[in-house]
Amino acid sequence: MGVKPFTTSYSGFMNFLRMLLFALLSCAGIVDGYSNGLLSGVCGSMMPFHQKNGTAAYIPQNVTAPYNITVDKNSFKEGDVITVTINGQSGSLFRGFLLEARQVGQLIPIGTFNVTANDTQTLSCDGVTSRAVSHTTAVKKSLVQVTWMAPSYGPLSNIEFKATILKSFSNFWLNVTSSTVLYNGTDSFSTTAPPVSADPDCGRTKVCFSHPSNCDPNTNANCYYVAIKATIDKPEKRIEIIGKADGYVSIGFSDDQSMGNDDVYICGKNSNGTIGVQHAFNTGKSSPTILPLGNVTNIVAAITNGNINCSFTSRNAISTASRASTDEYYLMIAAGPSNGGNIQLHTNKYVSSTKVNLLSPSVVGTTNSEDFPPIVKAHGCLMLIAWMTTGNLGMLIARYLKGVAKGQCCAGKDFWFVTHVFLMSLSIIATAIAFIIVFSNAKDWSGGAHPVLGCLVMILSLIQPIVAAFRCDPLHERRFVFNWAHTFLALAIKGLAVAAIFTGLGLLEENKDGWMMKVMGGFVAWEAVMYVLQDLNLRAKKKDSNMCICGYMKPEVVMLFLYLLGNLAFLVALLMWLFVVLSCVGIVDGYADGSVSSVCGTMMPNHGVPAQSSTPPFSVTAGKSTFKEGDVITVTLSGLSGNQFEGFLLEARQVGQNNPIGTFTVTTEAQTLSCNGAAKAVSHTSSSKKSSVQVTWTAPSSGALGNIEFVSTFVKTGKIFWINVKSSAAAYTGTASSSSSSTSTPPVASNPDCGVTKVCFSEPNNCDPKTNTDCYFVAVQSSSNQSEKRIEIIGKADGYVAIGFSDDQSMGNVTNIVTAITNGIINCSFTSRNAISTASRASTDEYYLMIAAGSSSGGNIQFHSNKFVSSTKINLLSPGVVTSSGEAYPSIVKAHGCLMLIAWMTTGSLGMLIARYLKGVAKDQGCFGKDFWFVAHVFLMSLSVTATAIAFILVFSYAQDWSGGAHPVLGCLVMILSLIQPTIAAFRCDPQNERRFIFNWAHSFIALGVKGLAVAAIFTGLALFEENDGDGWMMKVMGDSELCRCGSIKPEVALLVLFLLGNLAFLISLLVGIGMA
Repeated sequence: MGVKPFTTSYSGFMNFLRMLLFALLSCAGIVDGYSNGLLSGVCGSMMPFHQKNGTAAYIPQNVTAPYNITVDKNSFKEGDVITVTINGQSGSLFRGFLLEARQVGQLIPIGTFNVTANDTQTLSCDGVTSRAVSHTTAVKKSLVQVTWMAPSYGPLSNIEFKATILKSFSNFWLNVTSSTVLYNGTDSFSTTAPPVSADPDCGRTKVCFSHPSNCDPNTNANCYYVAIKATIDKPEKRIEIIGKADGYVSIGFSDDQSMGNDDVYICGKNSNGTIGVQHAFNTGKSSPTILPLGNVTNIVAAITNGNINCSFTSRNAISTASRASTDEYYLMIAAGPSNGGNIQLHTNKYVSSTKVNLLSPSVVGTTNSEDFPPIVKAHGCLMLIAWMTTGNLGMLIARYLKGVAKGQCCAGKDFWFVTHVFLMSLSIIATAIAFIIVFSNAKDWSGGAHPVLGCLVMILSLIQPIVAAFRCDPLHERRFVFNWAHTFLALAIKGLAVAAIFTGLGLLEENKDGWMMKVMGGFVAWEAVMYVLQDLNLRAKKKDSNMCICGYMKPEVVMLFLYLLGNLAFLVALLMWLFVVLSCVGIVDGYADGSVSSVCGTMMPNHGVPAQSSTPPFSVTAGKSTFKEGDVITVTLSGLSGNQFEGFLLEARQVGQNNPIGTFTVTTEAQTLSCNGAAKAVSHTSSSKKSSVQVTWTAPSSGALGNIEFVSTFVKTGKIFWINVKSSAAAYTGTASSSSSSTSTPPVASNPDCGVTKVCFSEPNNCDPKTNTDCYFVAVQSSSNQSEKRIEIIGKADGYVAIGFSDDQSMGNVTNIVTAITNGIINCSFTSRNAISTASRASTDEYYLMIAAGSSSGGNIQFHSNKFVSSTKINLLSPGVVTSSGEAYPSIVKAHGCLMLIAWMTTGSLGMLIARYLKGVAKDQGCFGKDFWFVAHVFLMSLSVTATAIAFILVFSYAQDWSGGAHPVLGCLVMILSLIQPTIAAFRCDPQNERRFIFNWAHSFIALGVKGLAVAAIFTGLALFEENDGDGWMMKVMGDSELCRCGSIKPEVALLVLFLLGNLAFLISLLVGIGMA
């Protein structure tokens, strides 16, 4: 076919490297929590971001917490000190906690804490110190005591202490609350320190915007804050601006999130050093145009310790380029230096995450300090990739590497030509996409050099392939016309693209001497150096056609790889600055249709921003203040002061608990959702604005009931929402006897004894088998000395369900207690006085729980079809609700399996095969003074040894013990021989030495030994994963993988390719299997 054998093997080798990198990146990701308690970032929600295997987050327990928060006073006034104690009930211990004081019904922490013990620490919330308390280590605790001091001024009311308490990484309680502490101070308060983010008018009568979100400039010197109070009956706005700056702070009203065509008010230093107010119009990157101050009155301005503070009333109409006198704008805060009363380029700029209606009070958040939306950053990323990597490579190959693969073809064309066309096509496609998305976002001409340069690049990029399509034959006498035109256009496009990127980075950074500009300068310099070196090499080759280094590796190829390494380093640096992972592709959207069952527990929208912490401008009202079994209550969600909402989520919960109860009936504006049971919650059906929504709720007809409250999340816009908005409590007036339910069905996850007197475990987490037929549930209630255990098991199976008590998360050496065999849902409970015994020890209190279910035949149980394992060990004497890991093996064990598969089924196999059969394929072709086959062999085997060592360390650091069986023995032998092999090779004698045969035989013998032991270790490892004694799917794939190897001997290269294709197919199948195990 005209292709040299080595080229095929080389291409396959590069493909293999890419697959190896993919597998390594896919098999590892372990997310850990904050064992040191440094979790200020969750002050608002108090929700730990604890994830299992880097994917789904663990949810808080929805049963009564086995912990108390007590206070030494039942009332307080300004400046009072209260001692707060967190302690466990019935000896329950906890590893971590987060404690705050809040006014009843509000989410903003108030007051300050003081700690004395070494295992506690104070935290800053929204830039204010000592607003919260947390742990310093994950050591188990039975009691923590701290003191809290009430604010000395401000609008105060009744407070309560709220905590998140962690029993383990995956087992925690949210919203544990103390009794209410009544406020008995004076109603009047000092106005010397005016409230800002805590101002009750924010979100009610004012639009408030700050950075950091909800910061308080009275206590946080780095807080930038603006507030606007607009009135409907008269055209005026009261504007407040506070911020730290050398010269000025300003507020801008904009139609978009980019500076330009904005109405601006500047609060800054005059030439005499005093603070004044200016009105301006911002045209873009140049200094704003100062306008007459107009109808601005009641100016109050001052500067204290570098903080500029001013307020004023404006009756001027707000005007932007696209329209005048509208009520919806993006808000901008900018601050920077000034010189002689003239403002300079801002050093800080913050933009609101959404447009705000000045007549609709709200608290708006920032765009995470990002000045440009993700679509603009995606534009920048695509242009960088197109003209600093793919385009460069395409041009470089066409200019310098035509002779590297001379005579080698693909699709009837020279290989260099196909590569060139492919890379340049990618560049043009990326340019076109970048061009379209940025103009679709801007919908206007922004001015300046950047869009002009971009348009020229786009036009010339389209002309270039058109010219190429009509080129004449290479031997035509006028071919030189095309060659020169093609070259000239390429140079022009490249130059214009680089200029466009520089100007674009200048827009992003707004600092012509910034870091990105310097990196881009290095990028261009690196490219220029490589082109110079390639040109010098080309000239040298014309003088000496036999010049070559590194045997097969020609100088131009070496420089290409060197260039590519540097190119990617610069590219990654720039893309990382642009937050390519988060900003170029990761746009988080919400649920416009209200299908939000996945957040029933936390009620936290997945909108990529935190919830508002101000007083919500919405209310939840219940039609009755009391209820009993089967009662119907009308519930109304409504906006205050004309506020409207786009979405909501409503649940009924017993006071102090997180599990939804009762069922809802809805109108056309709402829909019911399943939350551990049908119709347990209500949400919106569309994102249309609503002033009020009314639904009806029906109380359960039986069960353990108590006082309830209706809890809601309100979404005003995609990024402005409030959680935990509650109605007043409805008192339960039913009969106490209703709390004793029938014993015909064992209690389930909603049982209040779960976490109090029982250990409960279910899959899905916290499911209810009474309403969910796919729920598997077990509960264990132990006596104080564990001599007796009451065990309950429920699950759907053809033959049996079982509970297992294990020392680890794999089956084996487990005591199983199997239930009765019936059809459909199996439900039984029993008392056991047997001691639990596993292989490693007897009569211990901590185990992993397992649920298994499957079929049976003639009373004999078959291999299970479902198996679920608890995420952590649990102490049977310490009640709790443990969550399911959702999988039998943690990520670190799977990573071990992936690495061993890659090491000995692909890289190791290839290395051995090349050394045994392909020495002659690249004969006389070398690199670094060695034959090419030898370099490839050493590289692949080094990868195998490295992967084996990493896998070995990973699994033993995780297990910290010897698990028994053949697998660890085989693994240790593989590790030992893998280290012996390169040691022997390092001291081998010369190939011409008469005793060289000793090394050759030893090297071959050890290689065969390592390979055989590795294959045996993989088979035994897969058996642990599949637990099916060699008859499982992965075992069959592994067997077929070994059979595939038997034919890959001759002819060398063709069979090498076939081997590699088959090998990768089996490898991917096994990696997928491990991922699903």
